[in-house]
Amino acid sequence: MIIDFGKAWSIFLNNLPLFIYGIEITLLYAVVGTVVGFIIGYFGTLVEPALRALAMEVEDVSAGAISQRVLIHGVAAGEMRGFH
Repeated sequence: MIIDFGKAWSIFLNNLPLFIYGIEITLLYAVVGTVVGFIIGYFGTLVEPALRALAMEVEDVSAGAISQRVLIHGVAAGEMRGFH
């Protein structure tokens, strides 16, 4: 017996109560909003001129132990998490 999963899935979805669709849509918006927030936070931090100036000073003071690139991407990753 061959099962058509596409048809079975559509039958399953058509028989669900309406409030479950609302939960699914809300969850979709939450996931999309979180991803967009991550992207805005990360790239918004990468183009910050004050962070670049701070990264140059940190690299000079630490004698190259902390590179500009590591500092900028580390701060951007933290901002990415905090932005959403």
